[in-house]
Amino acid sequence: MDIETKKAKKVTDIKILLEKRIVDYDIEKSKLFSLKDNISIMKDIIEISNSTFEVLHNNISGVALLLGIVYSEQEAKIIAERLENTLYKALFNKDCNIEEVYNEKNAVVEDLIYTLSEKEIEFMDYSNYINNKAYTIQQYRYILNNIKHNGYINPQGVSFLYELLKPCGFSETEIVDLIEKINISHVLSVNKKPNYSVINIVNSDFEKYEISSFDESLSKNSTMNYIDSLYSIIIKNGFEKSKEYLPKTSDNVYNTYNEFEYIMKNLINRMIDKLIESKKDITDVETYTDKELKGVAIMEYYEIYEKLSNLKKYYNEKINEYEKEEGQQVIEVFEEPVNNIMFLEKDKNYDSSYMEDDLKSIPPEFYFDVLELLDKFKYGKTNTKNDKSFKNNKNLEHFRELKKDQIRILYRRIKDNNFLVVGAFQKQADVDLNNYNRMVNRNKTIILDDQLKQQYEVIEERVREYINDNIRNRTR
Repeated sequence: MDIETKKAKKVTDIKILLEKRIVDYDIEKSKLFSLKDNISIMKDIIEISNSTFEVLHNNISGVALLLGIVYSEQEAKIIAERLENTLYKALFNKDCNIEEVYNEKNAVVEDLIYTLSEKEIEFMDYSNYINNKAYTIQQYRYILNNIKHNGYINPQGVSFLYELLKPCGFSETEIVDLIEKINISHVLSVNKKPNYSVINIVNSDFEKYEISSFDESLSKNSTMNYIDSLYSIIIKNGFEKSKEYLPKTSDNVYNTYNEFEYIMKNLINRMIDKLIESKKDITDVETYTDKELKGVAIMEYYEIYEKLSNLKKYYNEKINEYEKEEGQQVIEVFEEPVNNIMFLEKDKNYDSSYMEDDLKSIPPEFYFDVLELLDKFKYGKTNTKNDKSFKNNKNLEHFRELKKDQIRILYRRIKDNNFLVVGAFQKQADVDLNNYNRMVNRNKTIILDDQLKQQYEVIEERVREYINDNIRNRTR
């Protein structure tokens, strides 16, 4: 079962859970009405039992039936027999002491009154319980209705969902992801543009570096102190203002490649931990349901994300520089292009492309991923994890996709090593199929010649320039 199918199942699970809570409440509420009816019946029984023997005699059959509603069969039988005994003595036994018979009947009535008082207390307690629960169930009905009909879950509804789902094993991240999915569906249903910031964050996943054991010839304490200091400086001042303090692969202080790698990997992992912590802050119910607090938390997350992205970029650049100098095989350094990438144009003059339009719908924080995928594909560095075909889908059988996190880039082969990129999008559960269909509908026959290749090279330059400009703007 893929991730999106699992998420859809969880939404279904939530609907089932809400429906069960509502049904259980309705059953509990019906018990309250039943208890109220029993109290009314008890009052009728007491009124008849407390009247004259003649009235009781005329209604004894009815009293027996009413007792069977309120009491168990055995209890009802005992009480009815006690009343019938007093009737028999009073009406048919002339030798009886009438005062004693009245006392016997009064004793039965007192027992009935005691039972009535217990049921009235029970009714009050149960009524309070039902009334206290009524608002929660009202919120459940509101949430369920909105889930079923593409409605919007407001902050108050979010709080109730947290209270409902957390005891059922849902994490805060899962709850926020599902709420965002529901609310995004609502926004799309009214033809508005959703804000994907939160769902992007809760679905983000960052792989930490594996760090080799520390070289015993180095001073671990001083190195860790250096890492702590660097981390604090970057968090406080940002990447650009802290860049001069970062280690290099060869300098007077940290003059070994291994130590540089150890420092940078630790630093990057620390920043990933900070990002995960920031992600948790956003999914905290008090933050998530407060528009202002959530806005601040999202801004802080992206600030940390930029620091992390710049640290990774710096780390890769310095490793590449070092390995070039050492004449080693460079990982992730691209020598010559293997594939020619062409971006499908929107007009005959090649003044715009679908890719340029698509980028405007993708949050800039994902542009690093877009650029990385394009470069890896162009230089033949993709693998089965980030470059996949479509199985069991006839509409997409001639296409492949480049993928990283939520980014998808759809392309197909034109001829030999020439490939046409038809577009890109940020993957969202409810719009994936629409996006894929939209990409397929853009497809067209391409007959390559040298002049056409030049036109596509111009488009590629524009695409890369747009991406790089936006990356620079976000890191300023």
